[in-house]
This record gives sequence, C-alpha cells and structure tokens, in this order.
Amino acid sequence: MHTAVLRRSCAVLALLLAPVALRAQETGKIEGRVLDQGGQPIVGAQVVVVGTRFGNITNPQGYYFINNVPAGLQDIQSQFIGYQTVTVRQQRILAGQTLTQNFTLAQAAVAVQAIEVVGERAPLVPRDQVGSKNIVTGETVQQLPADNVRRVLVLQPGVVETNRRSSGISIRGGRSGEEAVFVDGVLVRNFGTGASNLTIGTNALSEADVLTGGFSAQFGDAQSGIINLVTRSGGSRWSGAFSAQTDEMMPKEYSLGLSRGELSIGGPIIGSLKFFGAATAQGQRSINVGKLYRDLPIYVTSGIDTTVSLPVASATVPGETDIREVQIHGYKLYDEGGRLPFSNADQFTLDGKLNYTYGSGSQIVFAAKGSRNQARQSPILGSSNLPGNSTLYDPLGYSGARTKTQLFMLGLTHNFVRSAESELSLDL
Repeated sequence: MHTAVLRRSCAVLALLLAPVALRAQETGKIEGRVLDQGGQPIVGAQVVVVGTRFGNITNPQGYYFINNVPAGLQDIQSQFIGYQTVTVRQQRILAGQTLTQNFTLAQAAVAVQAIEVVGERAPLVPRDQVGSKNIVTGETVQQLPADNVRRVLVLQPGVVETNRRSSGISIRGGRSGEEAVFVDGVLVRNFGTGASNLTIGTNALSEADVLTGGFSAQFGDAQSGIINLVTRSGGSRWSGAFSAQTDEMMPKEYSLGLSRGELSIGGPIIGSLKFFGAATAQGQRSINVGKLYRDLPIYVTSGIDTTVSLPVASATVPGETDIREVQIHGYKLYDEGGRLPFSNADQFTLDGKLNYTYGSGSQIVFAAKGSRNQARQSPILGSSNLPGNSTLYDPLGYSGARTKTQLFMLGLTHNFVRSAESELSLDL
C-alpha cells in the first residue's frame, strides 16, 4: 500500500516538474550579491527587473535570485534606503542560463543621481553552460543576411543543410527530423514525419539555441540535437520596426523577382499587460539556380502556330479515311533572364504574444503563431533536381507543395512563496 502511494506521489511530482524544466528553456535566472563599498552585505536590498514585476530582496549574506526572467536585453536595478540606486542597462538574459549580477551600493546622506552601468550584451560563455550549446541572439539574427531561422541555424558548428529545397537540416550527422524543436519551451513536431513545419519570422526571434551534445534526459524526444527558439515579448516602452526589400529594380538577368516585407511592434497595453506582434511576407517569381540554367535557352508554348489536316482511318466505314485537324503549337523564347518558368514561391509568418505579470513575478502568457509556405516544383528541374527530367510541355505533370501550420500556447507561472533564499511556484 505504501509503495503504491509512493509511486502515485512520484508520478504527480514528475508531471509538476516536467513543465518547469521546459519552461526554463525560454526564460533565464538572475542571481548575485548586493554589497556596500566596504564589501559588507546589505540585508533587505531590493533588486528588480525594470519595467516588470520580477524582483526579490537580499538575505543576511546579501544574496538574491530572480527566476523566470524573459530572455533578451533587460535593465536590472538595485536600491536600498540610505544608498545610491544602481541600474545596469541592457544586460543580456539568456534562455535556460543563470546570469550573475553583483551590485556595490554607495552610501548617500542626501538625494543624489542614480548610477547607471552598461551591461554585457554578448557574454562569450555563460558560467553555468555545461553542454555543447551555440547561442544566437535576436540582434545577431537581424545583422545577418538571412530571411529565415534555418539560414541562421546552418551557420552553427555541427549543423549542415541536407536539402535546400525541402528545408532539411542535420545535426551531428543525424537524419533530418531527428532533432527536437522547442518554441518558447513547447515541443513543436510533426509526429508523422518527425520534422517541425512551423516557420518563425526572424523579426520575432529573441534567441536561437542549438544544443549538439550534453543535454539532459528531460529531452527524451531528441536524438541528434535540440533547437530551442525563444520569441520576443513586449517591453516597457512601445517600439516597432518596418523594412522592405526587392530586387525587381535590377535587370531580370540578375534578379529572381523577390520582394519581402517585415513588420514588428510591441509595448505595454494597460498596466502590466504587454503585447508583441510580428509579421513577414515574401514572394519570388523564380527559384535560385546556377549559371548553367541561366545560360540555357528555354522555349515555352505560345498559342497555336498552324493547323494541319491529316487523313486517318475511318472509325465507322472500313477501308475509308477521315480528315482530322491537328493543331501545332507555337514556341517562343522564355525571355526572363536567369528565371525559370513555373517555379514561383511565397511564404508568410505571423507571431503574437500577450504577457500579463502580477504579484511578485507571477505571469500569464498567451501566444499565437502561424506560417504558410508554398512553392511550385519547376518543370525544368523535375522532381529529382536533374536536367532531362522535364515536364515543361505537360501541364498535367506540374506539381507543388503547400505547408500551413498554426500554434497556440497558454502558460501560467504562479508564485506561492518567495523569499530571499527560496521560492515555491506552479508552472503550467
């Protein structure tokens, strides 16, 4: 009887702890000490993440910790009565990592201006990183000439592109689809193929992590590696960005007919309720091919050139012939430079997130994400991507593909007890 009760208790505990482990992959932790100029700990000093309800106070040793801090650039502030306030601006919080941020406060008998320190935006190696993990921040993604997250992932050690047309990647030599993909702590996978069909816009990305080894047993669905994507949340101030690009102004010999637009906006709505939204849209008239195909003349049908009358055996009177009109198609040179006919493609992504914080670091998160990718299979290349496998003059042989994915997430983190030394919370 006692054994059965123990097993049920362990099962319930495992269910409660499992989401916490996954949740840690989209948020970070801050810890450290608050000291005076003589190196003595300050008891009861307040440390907060500016613009949020995340914070804590120090214990008799001057130690503090803050859990579930959203990944990204955050301002951290420490203050205590009789001491000068210190604020560390733009400190990088990494998902699943612990940041050590110590403070030294100077005594102030009168009101003086607070001290501001510039934080470390790009730490080389987080101190608690024990596995093989490559971290790419959202700011780095924006600086790269990449229009999707996969282009960023293949730049990391141990990650290679297996098939450019099918968007497959391989981690540590594994097959495409063996990696586990997490988006904001939630496993996103097509359980039929093993791959993840959701596309995240680069302007909605706060951090992209690639774990190639040394990850714990909590990731039971991962074989070759783990891809952890953390999307952006609304900040304490409204901000937004818009960009557009096109190659249509270039000569068609040097363009693909590609146009792309990006839009993102985020900020506080009412009180502690914050919003972030992002969208991307891209379309192109032709896939990108090598110089061989650009120099190869291509002819396509151009209406009816002439009609020929041919005698054929009569189907009703034996020994007699009938006249049948046969239409001969005309052909013309496909004068579009290096573009291939019937190989157009387009895609769009949508991302929205609502964050509401209450109490002492408790929060509710709702996120909705969607993407659609569609493309026509070029009849010049054929299904095997090799010349000669052509269905250019057989419209019934044309093919294409469309992938549409939607993802909705609802999360709750409620803190029951929080002190300078410990915390009890429920994460769903």
